[in-house]
Amino acid sequence: MNYWEKRALENRELTDAIEARSFVRLNNLLKNTLDKINRELEEFDLENINGDLTAKEVKELKALMKKAASYDERDLIMQQLYDESAKLYKYNRLEGLQISLQARLSELTASQQSNINSTLLKVGSSAYKFAAETFSKKYAVDLSGISRATVQALADQTWVGSKNWSTRIWKDRQLLGKALETTLKEGIARGYPLQKIARDIKLKFQTSTYNAMRLVRTETTHVHEQATLRLYKDTNTDKYVYMATIDSRTSTICKGLNGRQFWVKDAQPGVNMPPMHPNCRSTTAPVPNTKRLYEKYGLTNE
Repeated sequence: MNYWEKRALENRELTDAIEARSFVRLNNLLKNTLDKINRELEEFDLENINGDLTAKEVKELKALMKKAASYDERDLIMQQLYDESAKLYKYNRLEGLQISLQARLSELTASQQSNINSTLLKVGSSAYKFAAETFSKKYAVDLSGISRATVQALADQTWVGSKNWSTRIWKDRQLLGKALETTLKEGIARGYPLQKIARDIKLKFQTSTYNAMRLVRTETTHVHEQATLRLYKDTNTDKYVYMATIDSRTSTICKGLNGRQFWVKDAQPGVNMPPMHPNCRSTTAPVPNTKRLYEKYGLTNE
């Protein structure tokens, strides 16, 4: 393993550490949400699901809806519930629980989005800085940093399909929201005990966190590689080498790319640059063009 490959692995380890801290925060968000849901379910009276909420409870429910609807305009379920709330003055207890659960899911999704965005900004800045220091230590060149706006643009890229990570996370929220509504309605209609209904509801929220974690692993790899790709271009690097993490979990496609060199100008995520698939752990190392680097900075081999 040469100098560049060793430093590339060290750079990836820093990203892995940032990613691990993100997972801890996502788990804490889930725990806090489940604590709130537990309290609401424990207080829910299955024998009186059609009873009306009190005026105070309706006021609190509308305030919860208003706050949840303010998180993101792409939250179509919450937007619709909030719009309808202006026309309604009475809610029974089942409707109140349904709305409250949707609001909790919106709150969780908004918190996940904030956490993921913060993680991606840290990854992009860290990856570029480390790669720049790698060149500086080797060639004694002074490389400027990468701006927050540039990293944000890298994080917001739509690089697979037609939606970026932020849009996908809210799309997942809609799908889970509909599944949550079905779980509650069917559980009550079939006469399931509250403990089973509560367990099924919690599983939906756990699914939301699992999806967010999978998104973090894939998107941190993407931002890490895009930041280092930016450094490759800034240093007139022509080629990079693909470096897969080789173990029992390594995908066939990453094994096949491991050690191969590609032109920087042809770099494309999912084709010849990580991430190649969800949860991809691969990275890249530069193959510097010393002559072009020295020409760029007006240096000589001496």
